[in-house]
Amino acid sequence: MESIALSRIELLRALGMNPLRLRARSAKAEAGPRIAFDKRIALLRAQQEVDQPALSMLYTKITEAISTLGLQCVRIADAEADSHVRVLAFGEAPLPPAIGIERVLRVDALAVLNADRTRKRALWDLLQRLAQENG
Repeated sequence: MESIALSRIELLRALGMNPLRLRARSAKAEAGPRIAFDKRIALLRAQQEVDQPALSMLYTKITEAISTLGLQCVRIADAEADSHVRVLAFGEAPLPPAIGIERVLRVDALAVLNADRTRKRALWDLLQRLAQENG
């Protein structure tokens, strides 16, 4: 029996399906309105992680690391009042209603970061990218 090579499109049509055509985004669509963030970043952690000494120490080290990268840690109230402040939310920390999801970067919970070096390294890489982006 002779094998017939069919393209993916021909095969889908032979099965009675219409293939979807994906189009590349135009430069115009990609250059749409973007929020310009400044060097300020607010940290948001879950309430249950506040009273744990090891996690509080990690949180302090993260805020110090942010400062050494040239970013500025601010209060969550500052982020609520100004849409140019990014929010770094640890784990499933609930967002205040005034903070839009487009400004939020969700990272692992502090307990996970404290136990996993690889994830802690990924957070450091993210913070470095944010600093370069705002540099």
